[in-house]
Amino acid sequence: MSNNLKRISDPILDLQRPSALHSEPMKHFSKNGLSNRLASRLAPTVLGLSVIVLSALTPSSSLAMGGNSHPPLRTVSKVDLASFMGDWHVLGNIPSSTEKGCHNALEQYALRDDGEIDITFSCHKGSFEGEHEVHHFRGLIQNPGINTEWRVAMKFLGFIPIKVPYLVIDLAADGSYTVIGYPSRDYVWIMARTKSLPEETWSGILSRLQDQGYDISKILRIPTQ
Repeated sequence: MSNNLKRISDPILDLQRPSALHSEPMKHFSKNGLSNRLASRLAPTVLGLSVIVLSALTPSSSLAMGGNSHPPLRTVSKVDLASFMGDWHVLGNIPSSTEKGCHNALEQYALRDDGEIDITFSCHKGSFEGEHEVHHFRGLIQNPGINTEWRVAMKFLGFIPIKVPYLVIDLAADGSYTVIGYPSRDYVWIMARTKSLPEETWSGILSRLQDQGYDISKILRIPTQ
């Protein structure tokens, strides 16, 4: 499946509002020719800023059930895009199916002249010597100047263009780590400029995620060396 993202001329499945994402996903899929039966089984997921992908959801999923019982995630007050660009080591997440088994996960951002963001996610699957997978996506800023809410453009099944939410919900004052949230709390990505974080920093991040309604028992640490 190709992840090469070009500027799309077809109508994009624009899931730009969390309410639209959680209450109307089947409507968007149906408009693009998927059967109701197939649409009821599929919904978007993000690979962090690590790799952003889609996975089939179980019937108990909050998206499949057609609602989100959580309040909106609280984002940070502002993100300086220039400082936010570059390499981020993905140290923890609630993984999508394609992220499972990732070692040395790396998310890279590059600001384009048009204001969009080139996103590259890579990791070794299964072990530190495993197959090196690389995925390319495009980030779209939804609140320019504030820069805390993005949509990530990708192609589901290789040909269905979609956008999925990316919310900056935690960011160190010195820019040493950040946390990316997903409205349903089904996914999260903890990233840092270095390959490790002090335990007290981890504890603070997890505490704040719990305050935002995350089940922190689902968060996994990604093997990194």
